[in-house]
Amino acid sequence: MKLNGKDYNGEMIVEEGNYELVVKTADKAGNITEKTMKFDIDKTAPAVSLDGAIDGMTYNKEVKPVVNSDKDANVSVTVNDKPYDGQAIKENGEYVVKVVAKDEAGNVTEVTRKFTIKLPEADTKNPTKTPTSTSRQVENLGGEVSDDQKNAETEKVLNANNTSNSKDEASKGNIPKTGGVNSNALIVIGVVVLAAGIVLIVKRKSKSIK
Repeated sequence: MKLNGKDYNGEMIVEEGNYELVVKTADKAGNITEKTMKFDIDKTAPAVSLDGAIDGMTYNKEVKPVVNSDKDANVSVTVNDKPYDGQAIKENGEYVVKVVAKDEAGNVTEVTRKFTIKLPEADTKNPTKTPTSTSRQVENLGGEVSDDQKNAETEKVLNANNTSNSKDEASKGNIPKTGGVNSNALIVIGVVVLAAGIVLIVKRKSKSIK
């Protein structure tokens, strides 16, 4: 027998590598039979890398585990014991990613990562302020608003302004006028008094002449 071209006596083969064993037999008649067998000894488990997820880490964003193997192996990946489709994990929760790689020699490698996703909550303390104009308030009642509804709201605002202006005019009308019947009477009386005074002066002068 020969092993990789060297005489082989049946000792245990323990080293890794590729082997070829050739066996020859001969019967009493001198007929020779030869058989060849090839085999490999592989004791090395497949190397597997699991990136994108750190064991024990808490993330505030989505997580996408990435798996790679350095040799042809059958690789299976599960997330919380369910097959992983390679998409990013976006929901809150605790997760266990498990990778199992097995080569043709039966060597197995397992890699596990545990992590938590806790996404930040939406900010509800400072909501966007709504417009305060009349038309915006009408629109905020929900859905589309017809032109008639907008016109009605506008008319209400105008009427309110007109009412306010009318009150202002009425208050101005209460102020007493400086020119009118009373002032005219005073003028007439003044003229009469002046005329009487002139008459008296004329009479006095006429008496002094006599």
